[in-house]
Amino acid sequence: ADEAGSATQMRLAEARAKFKRMSDNDWRNDLAQQHARLEGLTMLDPTPAISLLRMRGEVSELAMAAGLTDVKFIEATSSSEFDVKRADTRGFSKLTTTFECNFDWAGLGALLDQIEGSPRAYLVEGIEVRNDGEKQRMRISLKALHRVAGSTS
Repeated sequence: ADEAGSATQMRLAEARAKFKRMSDNDWRNDLAQQHARLEGLTMLDPTPAISLLRMRGEVSELAMAAGLTDVKFIEATSSSEFDVKRADTRGFSKLTTTFECNFDWAGLGALLDQIEGSPRAYLVEGIEVRNDGEKQRMRISLKALHRVAGSTS
């Protein structure tokens, strides 16, 4: 009986702690702020393809602001760039875009600064520098998170 009473008291204490935390306005405000930040970090559109188009536009602006020249987006060679598979149960999917440009160290540094300062959460998946004979070219792949508009997180 003592063991059952002790377990009951422990569950009651846990329930009271959860109730206290959920009743705390500061906790609810923090949760709302985190949710708003997540909203800003993700691409929120009806389809991943629309988000990918917006992503390319935003990335193009970041590259221009960084002073990169001859920026060209690489067309999707497979369906992996257009992550049109069903989003996971929370409505999220990954987007990837890749572009090439003329390479210079200052431009790369400025691009990384632009990405870091962007309100969107872009993940640099890879950077490749190669020599095409006359000049060096840089290929950069970025990822972002897409969430279906209207889905709950």
